[in-house]
Amino acid sequence: MNVGQTGALQAMDSLSPTLDVSGPTSAVVDSDASDALPQARTTESHARGLVTFLGTGSYLPAARMGAKQTRQRIIDAGGVSLPRGFLHKMTGIESRPVRADDEYASTLAANAAQRAMQAAGVLPKAIDLLIFASASRDMIEPATAHAVQEMLGTSAHCFDMTNACNSFLNGIDVATAMIETGRASRAVVCVGETPSQSTRWDLRNREELVDHFAGLTFGDAGAAVVLGRAGDGARSEEHTSELQSR
Repeated sequence: MNVGQTGALQAMDSLSPTLDVSGPTSAVVDSDASDALPQARTTESHARGLVTFLGTGSYLPAARMGAKQTRQRIIDAGGVSLPRGFLHKMTGIESRPVRADDEYASTLAANAAQRAMQAAGVLPKAIDLLIFASASRDMIEPATAHAVQEMLGTSAHCFDMTNACNSFLNGIDVATAMIETGRASRAVVCVGETPSQSTRWDLRNREELVDHFAGLTFGDAGAAVVLGRAGDGARSEEHTSELQSR
């Protein structure tokens, strides 16, 4: 053994006196202590409380568009002439909520979030994470979450998440992960959908009607949840989410 090797071993011994590096069995791990580690982490997690829904809220615009109005709007736009009662017969939908001219995705989300916070019994200052998770948005930039934050009066870390129909579920997953890792304590995840803004009315033939038919069934709405540790709000509901992409 040369001088360098001897010095290295002495340095290792000084850092970890209980570590034997003299032979092939240089370290022995206590199996009982190792097995106890996952259980200790689980116990610690339960002691802090699971991440739950502290409150939920929803909001529907007051205005509604009936099946008869929808049919007439298609005809007025120069589209196909649908038989009377066709939309109701095909979908069972008599009417759907649509936003007013002064309502936006952020408006619907903020109204729902206010109700969720009231249900949770938390004040705006207690929210330190706000995620606007929606397919709709007010504008490309800045993030719609900032508009929602201004309406709510929160001062949280905020951002948008967009992943089509999975946006809201993805937002819940991200908020849960941030709370579990200590990056946030209470989060609002909100959605404001305004599909009425992108409905195509000039459906000129059967093929275009089939391609865009789903857009004639969607309504505008807002929804929100407040997430936090169990027992941290007025009420709590345990949740789990399993997402599977196909």
